[in-house]
Amino acid sequence: MSPILEPRAAALDAARQHAEQGNKETQQDLIAHAEQLNKETRQELMAHTDRRINETLVLIEDLRHDLQGVAEGVLTINQKLDRYMDQTDQRLMRLERQVP
Repeated sequence: MSPILEPRAAALDAARQHAEQGNKETQQDLIAHAEQLNKETRQELMAHTDRRINETLVLIEDLRHDLQGVAEGVLTINQKLDRYMDQTDQRLMRLERQVP
């Protein structure tokens, strides 16, 4: 190699090595940042999932309460209907006795 080109070649080689080292550091930084973002995203997702589960449990409890109210209402209506049917049967039997 010519004496004129040797310093330039050495400088270019040093620059290439520096760039390669910088690329490795940048790549490591990007990997670390991606891992941190992944961890944070998982934590946020878990927190969001926990909130949604809690909200769902509250809604289920509300539905159970509403369903219990409906069931009690049906039971009350059935009891009233049974009393009405008994009264109607009794009236019908009295009328049948009165008719010759």
